[in-house]
Amino acid sequence: EKLEPNVFWYITETSALWWQPEVKRADQALTREWAKRCQHLSRYDYYGFACISPRFYPHLMAEQVKYDKSLGLEGMYTEVYTFLPQTAPMIWAFARLQWDASLDVDALLGEFYRRMYGRAARTMESYYDLMERAYMSPRPDHGGWEHRRLKAMAAAISPEALQEGMGLLQRARREADSDAARRRIEIVRDSLRYGGYAIQTYALSNQLERSKIHDQGSAKDALRKLLELARVARERDRYWSAALRRDDLLGETLRGLTDVGYMSTGQAPQLEAGGAAAALRLVAWYAAKRPESQDEVLARLQSEGRGASFLEGVTGWLWVQREQPPDLAVNGDFEQTSSSAGAAEMDWVTADTPAGWSRWTSQDGTRFETLAGRGRNGSTAVAISGGASAVYIQNLPVRPGERYLVACWTCDEPSGADARASLAVRFRTSAGAWHPRRDLERQVERPAGDRGWQPLILQLTVPDGAATMTVMPGVQGQASGVRALFDDVSVYRLP
Repeated sequence: EKLEPNVFWYITETSALWWQPEVKRADQALTREWAKRCQHLSRYDYYGFACISPRFYPHLMAEQVKYDKSLGLEGMYTEVYTFLPQTAPMIWAFARLQWDASLDVDALLGEFYRRMYGRAARTMESYYDLMERAYMSPRPDHGGWEHRRLKAMAAAISPEALQEGMGLLQRARREADSDAARRRIEIVRDSLRYGGYAIQTYALSNQLERSKIHDQGSAKDALRKLLELARVARERDRYWSAALRRDDLLGETLRGLTDVGYMSTGQAPQLEAGGAAAALRLVAWYAAKRPESQDEVLARLQSEGRGASFLEGVTGWLWVQREQPPDLAVNGDFEQTSSSAGAAEMDWVTADTPAGWSRWTSQDGTRFETLAGRGRNGSTAVAISGGASAVYIQNLPVRPGERYLVACWTCDEPSGADARASLAVRFRTSAGAWHPRRDLERQVERPAGDRGWQPLILQLTVPDGAATMTVMPGVQGQASGVRALFDDVSVYRLP
């Protein structure tokens, strides 16, 4: 069967995933079948996803354009929300191929490098070739769909490729034969540094997540790595903040992506979740095995970890345990199981939801449950299963500049499975609209493989323009057969 000739059809695809042979075969087969059925067929693709690490794949891009042209596709719409300092050669080649799909992509790239970088063209070509190979290499958490997923961006290239790339850019800068070429190389270098901070902190956090503390030596090693992660995280936050004010392509790119709500730097706690878990294990080990040294370790974490949000979250959590400030969350233990009164906001639901809470899901089939006797200490818990994106929701009034610690306990079923539990905080204005700066939202995910009940902790400062804090324990991308349990959601005002 064929569609009517007055139907103009777009078929979506992510050519960035074509480094996975099975994805490429499936995409091409699907396109062939639609080309048989639709007289007017065009392509829809995604070249950017606001990925802050190099998402560079010009040869896959060119292969897709030429393949589509060979099947008679008539046009193309591409979302180019791209980190342009890292992808400019690919985007320029793409624009040229749109006019003439027969052009050779290597010739186009070579022309770009010569005209932009002069005498340093050969080294810049080596740099971009390295970034392309790195992006197309499989590694954990690297899947190609980076949109608003900072952890996926941090896994886009390896720490080794980051280090080698920095070396090539430094060499290219020395080789540059004009101020203009040198400045262009510096912008590429600084943008790699911007994304590199995510790559570095995620790699360090993963090392800490895998570490075991069993004696004084391993405890000291964990403390050293924690303080190194804190140092890099502080440096990153300062650099990211300053980069937004730059008067160059990097600054313009960051401001543009921020304005459309695509920056996800507020997810930095996800990158450091392994570090936070390791810090809690370290404190627990000293409390049990070396109590005489515990105060000294805590003092070092507080003084040398100041300014690193993941360690401030841990020290804030310990302060809460010691000082017992009032918990501002409403029915955070879910013991009041009767549904919330009043109409639900937006497309949220309050029916069959514990008092004080709403719930939301992106799709039908998600199951929300209230489970008596299944909480941390035989108390009530809530649970989510079958959720692509699903959350429980509570709004709390706040003022700009206030500091809070938000925490909840999570458990995976079956034990050891990854039920994709997370804790997120968004902000709303006094008019009830979502705060325009989505990059200020905070989110942390439960580390995969943790067993039993584990805390998720966020430390945050309320931004200007915010009047409400929206607390959301939930799940993303859940597999079938798993369930995430939540208990004891708590919110504390920090001094």
